[in-house]
Amino acid sequence: MEHRWGQRRDVHLRVRLRTHGGLVARGTLLNISMSGAFVATAFRLQPLSHVRMFVMPQHGQAMPAGPAEAQVVRHTSEGLGLEWCEFGQETVRALVRERVEETSETSAHAPVKVPRPRHGGVR
Repeated sequence: MEHRWGQRRDVHLRVRLRTHGGLVARGTLLNISMSGAFVATAFRLQPLSHVRMFVMPQHGQAMPAGPAEAQVVRHTSEGLGLEWCEFGQETVRALVRERVEETSETSAHAPVKVPRPRHGGVR
């Protein structure tokens, strides 16, 4: 059962995960919402484990402010499902907002296919 608040946004960002015990792993943030995210990684953690997710600088872009605190809610062979410890953390809001702006810019300049009018079988 899904318990997500907010719309999931597809992303592709390099991240680093750090446990409170000091273990560190790399991954790729594949999607994000205001309530959680999915990170592709070989790192295996049990549900309820706490992690800090750091977004790595992306090809000349500034890094979001600070890490996002999360809890592992599921793990699959592809990676980890995370739920944010605090809803609406500044780092998460910045990532979601940035993705929405990118999507808006892209769709504003995307070509629009206009359907041809049908003429009741007349050719």
